[in-house]
Amino acid sequence: MRIVHLAAGAGPMYCGACKRDVALARALRDLGHEVLVVPLYTPLRLEDPQDVPIGPLGFGGIRALLAGSRAFRLLPRRLRRALDHPFLVRLATSRAKAVDASRLGALTVGVLQGLGGPQSECWEALEEVFRGLPKPDWVTITNSMLSAAAEVVERVWGVPCAAYLQGEETFLDSLGDPYREQAWGLVRGLAARCERLLPTSRSGAAWWRARLGLEEDRFAVVPPCLADAASVAVAKPPEERRVACVGVLAPAKGQDLLVAAAANLAPSGGWSFVIAGRTMDAAYGRRLLSAARAAGPRGKVRVLGELDPWSKRWLQATAGIGCVPSRIPEARGLVALEFLSYGVPTVVPDTGVFPEVAERVDGTVLFRSGSAEALQTALESAARPEMQEATERVRRAARMREEFSPERAAEALLKALGSPAAT
Repeated sequence: MRIVHLAAGAGPMYCGACKRDVALARALRDLGHEVLVVPLYTPLRLEDPQDVPIGPLGFGGIRALLAGSRAFRLLPRRLRRALDHPFLVRLATSRAKAVDASRLGALTVGVLQGLGGPQSECWEALEEVFRGLPKPDWVTITNSMLSAAAEVVERVWGVPCAAYLQGEETFLDSLGDPYREQAWGLVRGLAARCERLLPTSRSGAAWWRARLGLEEDRFAVVPPCLADAASVAVAKPPEERRVACVGVLAPAKGQDLLVAAAANLAPSGGWSFVIAGRTMDAAYGRRLLSAARAAGPRGKVRVLGELDPWSKRWLQATAGIGCVPSRIPEARGLVALEFLSYGVPTVVPDTGVFPEVAERVDGTVLFRSGSAEALQTALESAARPEMQEATERVRRAARMREEFSPERAAEALLKALGSPAAT
């Protein structure tokens, strides 16, 4: 089977969706299928060199922002296309900060309107890219906000599309009025044009079926997966009560809940906390730093910047406890999967994909989402000796790598697309 996958770049950030997309593409290739990843908005920033073919940028973020203006339309076609050069796009997004959904309503709606909307220039650019590629059997789309691509696919190739559903509902619900309802209306219509819709969990499938009003047989769960299946357990962490939390620093990610729990735990013996990630909201970052300094003895609660990939892995692998305190339902939960793949007991909220992870991998400790008190109790539970036992960490790591391997996710995708696992 030949698949073209449309992935959304995240500018200067390491992107969880991109990691999952590329891991799936690699697993599909290993099963004998041909996959080409075509990035949109920005080139993909990946933690590791990849041996998966990455195609040309379908359209760039500069074009998407400017396409609705009359002045942009007056530029020569060659100059408009030049704005999609990866160097220019990387330069323009190199200092990107938080994406404030409330300010992106018009752009989101314009993109969803496809070839008939103000951002039609973007989809015309993607059509030009498609016409230079071999015809695939399927086109997969990283999320429903890019499902207007189905119209371009129909026009160029006439092949079916499948759209992943992996967390974009939070962004759509954050759009300001009147764009929220406009965007959801467009997503409903475009989803109906996709042959398959691919949530990451059973609970996600039920939520999306109700929101989109589509038949159950249109949905197929493709579970989240590890991007790095080579993770190994560290049988004995240096500090069993050292809690590590990695990910972008933003209110939705809930690091302030962890700092609040740390304020009660850090003064007691043996507890320390490390929070690391790119700051996406400057004001939130300042509040977090201030709260961390006040939370316990000097050095017991640290907030770091974004780590390079190897430092991030070292922090995760040597942690006594991993923590993902997100306030929003996580569709992929990749950071939690990574902690567990090192055998680290991991505390996560009781929303999104995590209850289904807990069903399959021991050492996934759930807490009531949004509650610092419940988070503190869960951290204390994860610190119990039986959770930290060396043999248990090794067993947990093996279980995680088996249950959430890219190969299993690829097999689920192929089943959804009606193909055998290998050709």
